[in-house]
Formats: sequence, C-alpha cells, structure tokens
Amino acid sequence: MKRAIAYLRKSTDLQETSLEQQKEKVLEFARQHSVRVIEIFAEEACGENVEGRPEFRRMIEFCKSNEDFEYVFVYDISRWGRFENPKDAVYWEVEVERAGRKVVFISEGFKEDNIGTSISNFVKSAEASEYLKNVRRQTVRGMMYHVNKGFWMGGRPPYGYDRAIIEDGKVIEVLREGKQKNIKDQKIKLIINKDQAKAVKTIFIMFAKQGLSVHSIVTYLNNQSQFMPARGRLWSKSSIWRILHNEVYIGTLVYNRENGHKRHGKHKYNPQAEWVMVKNAHEPIIPIELWELVKLRTRQAFAGGRFAVSGTRPGSEYLLSGIIKCGECGHNFHGGRRKNKDSITRVYRCGGYNLYGSDTCSRLETNAKHLEDFIISHIQRKIDNPAWRNELKKELLDILQIAEKKSGSRLCEIDKEIKELSLKIENWKTAIEKGLELGNAINIINKYAFQREQLYREKNKTIEKAKGGSANAIADKMLSYLNDFKDIFEHGVPEKRKDFVRKFVKSVIVYPKVKQAKILLYTKPLSDMIKEDEQCKTTEELIYQN
Repeated sequence: MKRAIAYLRKSTDLQETSLEQQKEKVLEFARQHSVRVIEIFAEEACGENVEGRPEFRRMIEFCKSNEDFEYVFVYDISRWGRFENPKDAVYWEVEVERAGRKVVFISEGFKEDNIGTSISNFVKSAEASEYLKNVRRQTVRGMMYHVNKGFWMGGRPPYGYDRAIIEDGKVIEVLREGKQKNIKDQKIKLIINKDQAKAVKTIFIMFAKQGLSVHSIVTYLNNQSQFMPARGRLWSKSSIWRILHNEVYIGTLVYNRENGHKRHGKHKYNPQAEWVMVKNAHEPIIPIELWELVKLRTRQAFAGGRFAVSGTRPGSEYLLSGIIKCGECGHNFHGGRRKNKDSITRVYRCGGYNLYGSDTCSRLETNAKHLEDFIISHIQRKIDNPAWRNELKKELLDILQIAEKKSGSRLCEIDKEIKELSLKIENWKTAIEKGLELGNAINIINKYAFQREQLYREKNKTIEKAKGGSANAIADKMLSYLNDFKDIFEHGVPEKRKDFVRKFVKSVIVYPKVKQAKILLYTKPLSDMIKEDEQCKTTEELIYQN
C-alpha cells in the first residue's frame, strides 16, 4: 500500500473549511485510492508566509527525512498557502518534489505532471493570493470607517475598560469577558470598568507623581488584593509599562500601529504617518496632565544619561545573560547592580522576583564577576590542556571529512539538475519560435528559471564552504580561534566575549535555596560551527558554590 502525509490549515482570520472537515475529506480520499496516511500536520495560521506556520515547516522537514512515503495530501491549493507572491507556492511545491514526494490537492484528484497542470496550479495560487489581498483591503476599509467614528474594533478590551453595545449613544449591553455581540451590525465602544480603573489611576500616580519605579509598583500591586490584574494573573513589569504608555487611557484610540496580518511571522510596526489616531473616542481614565508627566519622566530616563540615540546602547556586559536560569521558578536571571558604600557590584538576580516580586521567588543575588571568573578559569584550563586540544582536533577532522564527501556528492547532483532545467528552458524557447502560444510557455519557463536560480544559490553556498581548504587546514584554523581567548576577554567587546563563552557553556541553573549553580558545558565546543543542524552533547557538569 502506498503511503502519504497530510497538511491541513485553517486561516485564523477567515471563515472556511474546519481542520476536522479537511481531515475527514483527506482520509476519505486516501481510502478511495488505497493510500495510508502516516502523519497529519494541522494548524490554524495565516497562509501569507511560512514564518508563522510551524507545522508547515515541520512538514517540509519531514518530506526531507528518510521516512518512506510518496504523497503530501492537501485539501486544496488555498490550504497550501495564499502567498503574497504566487511564486512562493511553486517554490515550496518544488522543495517537496526535490525530496522525492508529490503534492496532491485532493479537491482536484491525482493529475499527471504536464504543462497544463503546472499552469493551472500557478493561476490558482495567484487567485488565492489576490483573494486574500481583496479580503484584507475590504476589511481594513470597513474598520477604518468605524474607527474614525470612535467605535472599538479590537478583541479583548484594555485593562480598565469593558466593551459595551451602543445604540443612539446609549449603552444597551455590557459585554463581559469572552462574550460577543449577537448581531453583526451592532457597534461597540469602550466604557470604564470602575474597579480596574482604580488600579490604572494608582499606577499612573505612583509612577508620575510619587516617582516610584516600575518594580516597586509591581510589588505593591501584587500585595494588594483589591488590585487584581486581568484574568487573575500576577502583575509584571511589562504589564505596568504597557499601561503607562497606552493612549487609550486618555480617551484616544490608535489603529494600524502594527502590521497585524503578519502576527504569526516577524513582528512589524507601520510608519507613524500611517497610524490612525482618534481622540475623544471614549471616556478617559486619567487626565492629560498625568499622561504628560509620564511621558516627561520616560524621556528623562532615556535622554538623561542612558541611551539618548537609537542604536547607541552598548552590548550587555553580563556574559551569561540569556543562558542563566533559576532552578526554583524557571525564569531567566537578569543582570543588575548593587550599590555599596564605595563601589558598585554586578549581580545576577532571579527574573521571577524582578518581574513579580517575592511571591514568585526569593531575592537571592549571585555575584556576576565571581561566577563568570569561575567559568572563564575552567575554560582557560581546558584550552591550555594539549591532550584536550588533540582530542578536539580529531573530532573536528572526522566531522569535516564527512562534510567534504557530502558536499562533493551534492555538487554533482546540483550540476546535473541545472543542466536538465537549462535543457527544458531551451526546448520551451524553441517551441515558442515554432509558434507555441506565448502566455502558457512563459509561465513554465519562469517556473524552471526560478528552480534553476535556487540551485545556483545552493551551489555557490556549497562552494564557499569548500573554499576553506582541506579538513586539516580548517581544523587548525578553528583551533587557532581558541588562542585568542585571553585577548578577547581582556580587550574584546562584550558581544565577542559572550559569543566565546557560548561556544563552551550551554546553560547555568541557579538554585537559590542551596546557593549553588549547576553549569552545563559542551563536550566539543567548536563542532557546532560545522554541524549547524545538530545540538552538541553536554556531558560535563560543574558545580559553583555561591
């Protein structure tokens, strides 16, 4: 029996066939054609890009694996993706084909690989892309019309407000958490939630008038039962900061600040000139004077001796930031400073305590210099050990020699594929000269040219890797990197020092109650520079006593 996998997708912003319905259709199609579905990849995600589609990316990687199957079943071409550029749909189909599989859109059934099928798929992909763009244009146009009238077009209201259905300027119904309006044409505005508004006012007063830090505000609110955050969670620094810098609390709505439809991909802000700001859209919680005081204090914090110009912020001097965690609450440790009488000490503190206060974790501090020096001394001893260096070189040589063989074999395959595509392109050009209809042929030629361009890029990348010389020379060059150890730590910039430490240290876990830190180290610290897709093994463990 032939084998297949299935990919199901439902867009989160459009009403369409559910994942369960797609699954039923796919499995029924498989039964009819005596195909066994061995794996199903399903997700709710926007189809415009692949960055926000983890299951799609996992499906592509599965296609490249050694698993035995022939087909990728997809409900229809729009479920494959409504890409901004229709060529992207073709590209990912080609990636699957290069892995020796075939994408089958079950709404169309099995089709032969011919010119008509390729053209049809390309056109349908373009139609799916244009459909998405039209839906978005109409949606945004309608939203902007209602926004300019002061209506709330978001989902969950900001803390301090409730949503209310409005008719003729009067409140008809207050929509509590999770409740939706019953009639599509009903309009919603924000109204003040009196209990939550007290907390909002307290936050602004403590920050702007009393001059308290965000951390102090967090600790105070978490110890006051009457000031509960939304959904029963603890207050955090980020939640306080968002409240202090949200124009909604002075009665202003701001829309189109973010490129929302790429929410599952890379986060993107629109230029400020494109923002839609509606003043006096609803009743404010705080006066404009208090808002201005917050803005003034924020400007002073950044311009008054910290980072006045964007991009001038220095690299963090905390070498373990990002890899040091608390063994009790699981939060990252943050770098900080403790002021003494005559000096300032760099320390690491638990982020759980920093963000949520003493209810989450203890205030234990670890002296940053002592912990870093302990780790650096261990690394130095390893580098100075000839036996360790010889063992590392042997490991690197084994990896490099395997990589060399794979690169040579792949280059031959690429050259063969490029020749085949070039021949196909020439054949189509000849057919055009003999009178073949231009439009159809151009689409096919573009598809082949796109595939050939991808192969050229892969070839160049493989050749660049091979230019480093013989395996022995590359291994020696990599080991020479270790000789720069002292120079990097005495004169290097913080980011270079951090990068060097991360070649050796995987993670540091601090246990506040016993005042210990467990340090996990890579056995072969440079091998990850070659085996980019593999994680180094960690068999060495150090214990640091605070």
